[in-house]
Amino acid sequence: MTDDIVRSLQELRSYALGLQGILSEAQASMPEQVVATDATGAVQVVLGSDGSPESIAVEPGWRRRLAAEQLTAAVLEACEAAAVERMAAVSEALPDDAADQRADQPGEPPAETADPLPAAMRDQVDRARPRPLDELVEDVLRAADNIDEYAALSPIAATGTGTDASGQIVVTVSAAGLLSCEAEPYWLETQGGADLIAALTSAVAAARADLADASRQAAGPSELDQLFAETLATLNDLQRSAQSAKDQT
Repeated sequence: MTDDIVRSLQELRSYALGLQGILSEAQASMPEQVVATDATGAVQVVLGSDGSPESIAVEPGWRRRLAAEQLTAAVLEACEAAAVERMAAVSEALPDDAADQRADQPGEPPAETADPLPAAMRDQVDRARPRPLDELVEDVLRAADNIDEYAALSPIAATGTGTDASGQIVVTVSAAGLLSCEAEPYWLETQGGADLIAALTSAVAAARADLADASRQAAGPSELDQLFAETLATLNDLQRSAQSAKDQT
């Protein structure tokens, strides 16, 4: 029974490290900027390397292409188009068989030439102490039961909201990009392109700052990070013990 548990945890470790390697490559492949427009070309969005909008521009003659009540939807459409282009760039940069080689074969250990763990996680693993296997398995199973709660506390789930100086435009962003853009059509009808660019720029900047604050609050070492580090430390210790016993025979 214990051997089966150890084997399962070792496969989980290899699988997790393989996925981490793929995610690290994907992050490195993210373009610095992506530019896209809505279908009418009236709204142009620039996404930064973090996936959230750096700027939103509106053509001076936007009213000839869009009704006031359509403008916020056009902003979202442009952001979605930019997000699709961003992910397409990442897909092109990654080898076609990357996932097959490292994620679909959990029994194979990751390559030793590069550490797939981020530096902060590697430090946490190096500091973690091995634990009794039965206690570790119990905590892993408990964490699996509460995975939704852990996901809600992740920096990935963080959002930021901002408005322009007048409070007329409200935008919400996350690591996935622009989540919402709201403004009253009657107010939009009175705004020219330059006015809207200034208002959107201000609202997006405020939302990005709010997102950065929310992400920092959620980015500290979590209970799940610690459990993952202890699992790797325990498995490393078991491997060293097994290798030592093998060398003595």
